[in-house]
Amino acid sequence: MLNQSKTVFNGIKKLSIPLINQFVEANFEVIMASVCTEDGFVIHHRNSEKCDLEGDKMAAITSTLISIAEASVQSIASGKLRVTIVESDSANLFVIRTLVHETAIVLGVAVSRKISIGQSLFITNRLSNALESL
Repeated sequence: MLNQSKTVFNGIKKLSIPLINQFVEANFEVIMASVCTEDGFVIHHRNSEKCDLEGDKMAAITSTLISIAEASVQSIASGKLRVTIVESDSANLFVIRTLVHETAIVLGVAVSRKISIGQSLFITNRLSNALESL
């Protein structure tokens, strides 16, 4: 069973690397994009030239944020969690749980505040949808 999990993890990693890299390169407003397991293990992390964030740290942050947000949604009985957004003065972090090959993963995307939250969410959802269709 452990070998099967490792094979799935490696398959997701192999498929997601070019997609994440292309996404960061094609969207000048993206600061970083990170994909990890629900328990915080990095699948792939890519920074833009504008930052130097650690993949392990971002995996821990995004997996924790999604867990807290999911617990919050369940406690107020308000349906299914769609996205978690953390706003700051210079950037916004979008965190989405999605499925790749029936395996839950966490996508984190940091985007400059130079574009609107709506535009940022649109490109983040576009990446999430692309990951789901791998």
